[in-house]
Amino acid sequence: SSSSSSSSSSSTGLGDEEGPGGGGGGGEEMSTQVQVPNETLGAVIGKGGSRIQEIRSLSGARVTIDASSADQSPFRLVTITGSNEGVEWAKYLISVAMSGGEPSQSLGNSVPPGMAAAARGGGGGGG
Repeated sequence: SSSSSSSSSSSTGLGDEEGPGGGGGGGEEMSTQVQVPNETLGAVIGKGGSRIQEIRSLSGARVTIDASSADQSPFRLVTITGSNEGVEWAKYLISVAMSGGEPSQSLGNSVPPGMAAAARGGGGGGG
């Protein structure tokens, strides 16, 4: 299979501030770091990055995994940046994934911020 480079990220993270709405919700950004043991990192990232994408989109937070600590440490440092609520959700969803769970199945009746934002944005992506 062809190995695709993951460095072709289109958005730089800069200049995302323009546009209507301006983020709203008085949420100032915070950042936190969690350590994920290497043996559960695969469960957090998921097949082809699918699980980590799911965690990002549900929580609405940015989740970055530090690749540089791979060799020296049994843990991988994961940085979560976003609103207070988004960060809390991302931490929760990561812990679900670490224990082998399915983040989207662990929500109960709650609507995490990323999902709420998507719902507010209309376009009801059914199923």
